[in-house]
Amino acid sequence: MCILAIACKKESDVTPDLVGKWQQQAYQYRIVYEVNGSQYDKTGTRKLSSGNTIEFKSDGTTSGLSPAYTYTLVGDQLTLRYGASTETAKVTITGDQLTAIGNNLIAGLSEADKLKEAKSWAVEVNGTSGGDGEYTNISKATKASEVYPISVYKRVK
Repeated sequence: MCILAIACKKESDVTPDLVGKWQQQAYQYRIVYEVNGSQYDKTGTRKLSSGNTIEFKSDGTTSGLSPAYTYTLVGDQLTLRYGASTETAKVTITGDQLTAIGNNLIAGLSEADKLKEAKSWAVEVNGTSGGDGEYTNISKATKASEVYPISVYKRVK
C-alpha cells in the first residue's frame, strides 16, 4: 500500500536522507474516535513479512512503484505524482526508518460513514482477529473524526 504522491522535482530539492531504497515494514492506522463522549486517539500496527520496496532517486523519480512516479519533498511534506494522480504524506526519517503519514481518510464523510469507515480500518489493521486490539472499545464507538494511514519503511542497505 503506497500512501505517497508524486510531483516533478529538481535534483537540488531532493533531501539526501530520502534518496535510496526503502522496504515497507508495517502499516498502521491512527484512529480518533469517541465512546459515549470519551475520546480515544489510538494507532494500531500490522507488521509485514515482505513489504513493497520503493526507491527515491536523486533526480526526483521513483522505482519500485508501478507505474513509476515523480516526487517532491518540501520540508516534511512528500508529494508523489503520476499523471493526474497525486498523493501527499508527512514524512519523518529517523536513522534508517521512514514514516509516512497520509491525509485524513474520512474527512468530508457523513457522521455515520465516518464511524463505519473507522471501524473497518481498525479491523483491517487487526487482521483476521477482528478484535479491538489497540483500538480500545472501537466496537462501542459512537463517533469517529479522523483516520490516518501510516506506512513504516526501513532503509535497504
